Amino acid sequence: VRASRGRDLLANELRQAGKDVDQVVAYESRDVTEVDPDILEAMSQGEIEWVTVTSSAIANAIVALFGSALKQTKLASISPVTSHTLRSLGFEPAAEATTFTMQGLVAAMVDVQTGNSSS
Repeated sequence: VRASRGRDLLANELRQAGKDVDQVVAYESRDVTEVDPDILEAMSQGEIEWVTVTSSAIANAIVALFGSALKQTKLASISPVTSHTLRSLGFEPAAEATTFTMQGLVAAMVDVQTGNSSS
């Protein structure tokens, strides 16, 4: 069971190990196509301190929505894969989770805020 945009990594590994794999999409994620003007203004003015990025699809979507306004905030990435996508789009994450969960993402952000390097 997976999301509509989930990666095929697990399914591919199982198939390579000789297993039969059937995938079922449990939910579909869609991008927001228009940004709230107040949010764009707040971001452009540097009033939004952090934006959390929890997938490569979200990285692509926020760059399409906010463009250079994202340079006015810190980006927190949930994983090296998501960080790679952000970098390929020209945005360096300020924090990257080492445990790829929301708790790990928050811990990475706290580490940046407090000056710790053990996210």
